[in-house]
Amino acid sequence: MKLDDLPLTPVPGEGILCRLPGAVLLALPSAAQLERADELVAVCREVVTAAGAPPGRILARRLAGLLGAGDPAPAFCALGQAESGMAVVVHGDVDVVIEAPDGTITLSGRDAATWVDRIVDESFTAVTAGPAGAAAPEPDRRFELRQGVTPATGFMLGRAGEGPPEEEDQTAISAATVAPPPPPPVEEAPLAPAKVGVEFEAVSLLAPEAEPEGREPLPVAAEPAPDPAAEAESAGAVVDGIVCSRGHFNDPDSLYCNVCGISMVQQTHNLVKGERPPLGFLVFDDGCTYQVDADYVIGRDPDTDDAVSSGRARPLVLDDAEGGISRRHAAIHLDGWNVVFWDRGSTNGTYVWDAGSGAWRRLATEERVTIAPGTRLALGRRTLVFESPHEH
Repeated sequence: MKLDDLPLTPVPGEGILCRLPGAVLLALPSAAQLERADELVAVCREVVTAAGAPPGRILARRLAGLLGAGDPAPAFCALGQAESGMAVVVHGDVDVVIEAPDGTITLSGRDAATWVDRIVDESFTAVTAGPAGAAAPEPDRRFELRQGVTPATGFMLGRAGEGPPEEEDQTAISAATVAPPPPPPVEEAPLAPAKVGVEFEAVSLLAPEAEPEGREPLPVAAEPAPDPAAEAESAGAVVDGIVCSRGHFNDPDSLYCNVCGISMVQQTHNLVKGERPPLGFLVFDDGCTYQVDADYVIGRDPDTDDAVSSGRARPLVLDDAEGGISRRHAAIHLDGWNVVFWDRGSTNGTYVWDAGSGAWRRLATEERVTIAPGTRLALGRRTLVFESPHEH
């Protein structure tokens, strides 16, 4: 289902509803946030005008950048047509209800630490949006917004509650929105294997040996020189890439520019040095989103890891009610334009969803896998999806 194929009915109110080709924005600003709401509308117009491809993913990235800069943004939701479905961004006290043949999904920004970012495939039949926790919106069906801006506190896209047209073949919501199949049950913690060939030696602490007279002091170790290779792997590292005809720096394997969407197929692939942009987001099952722009150690207590204490990686604290997350459960390393994920010897395991077999596969300890956009992972009972604009 395409956004532009569905009727958009406003719910009267004092918010701002904007509809543009391939995009819908609802903002619910306070009186002090009207200027920020205008910025949201301006970003939508700019993306829709400049995009040489469906604007959904580009719009989501631009709005994410706006949320990280300036004064607090008003509560809003945005829908954007993606290559195969719809990108949805929800921030603040807004609920978005998506109807599909196999059920209804509610995305709310009220409980998210940052914002909610999802991709829904083409099987959706209707979308309604309005203030979080409020009753279902009651749009006036006599009116339909085809394009432009109008006052509203909510909207109905499509005909909510009526189901899909009979002639359409509706498929399921994409893996990025539906909770993936539950990971394998939590396993009992294995006993640590006994070390072989190590003899115990008793040492008396009552009568320590006297220090020999005239002993020379130990030399002071020189401070190690900085490691350029380690610094290059941190956030903002300088990497090889290519530049689109509009001057945007990209992954050498990109088919489309991840900023403006222009095709890179005919572009001359002359490698140049540039600062690596963020490579995507980790979207967890509770809606929390983390930008992948540095190495991470993930676990219940990642601050105890050497990579975190030395500043080579960031801590990502993750826990669950059943205690299935280890202190240092898994890790992420940025290798050029690739995101490498591996298990750190966790008790209950790290799993990757194998779409080919339709089952979870447990990673061996220290087994490294390069994750692509849409990869689903499970740590204990927690699940996440890796989303990225850098698709090949």
